[in-house]
Amino acid sequence: QTWAVIIGVDAYENPRDSLHGCVSDALNFQDYLVKDLKVPVKQIQLLLSPNPEHMPHTNNTKIGRGDNIIIFFSGHGTCYPCSIYFKDTIRGLGTVEALCPMDRGSTIPDISDREINIILKQICRSKGHRITVFLDC
Repeated sequence: QTWAVIIGVDAYENPRDSLHGCVSDALNFQDYLVKDLKVPVKQIQLLLSPNPEHMPHTNNTKIGRGDNIIIFFSGHGTCYPCSIYFKDTIRGLGTVEALCPMDRGSTIPDISDREINIILKQICRSKGHRITVFLDC
């Protein structure tokens, strides 16, 4: 079976950060999964700004080990020098790349590439290695 989480973020809390087209990209991707790949709509979690209905989680009991998992994100991405967050300890690692959630700000940080790696490893351990990630940011 195939399962998907599709995230499209046009509207950010700071209006000057808002985008145009990410929600429509997410809807087009859902249409592709349903019409071309025959993924049942009930197996797709669609999270669109400004009002996502549910938060995704890694312990969906309906997803079987070895099922296909697709994660799609369309929204802002960013990067920071490692030295901003890690001072001198890992300066040689270059930059931290991150996805920007719709509620990002001083109390809600961006989701770093290191955090995404941990999340994907957790999914791999519980559901298997059939994970495809699309990032449009």
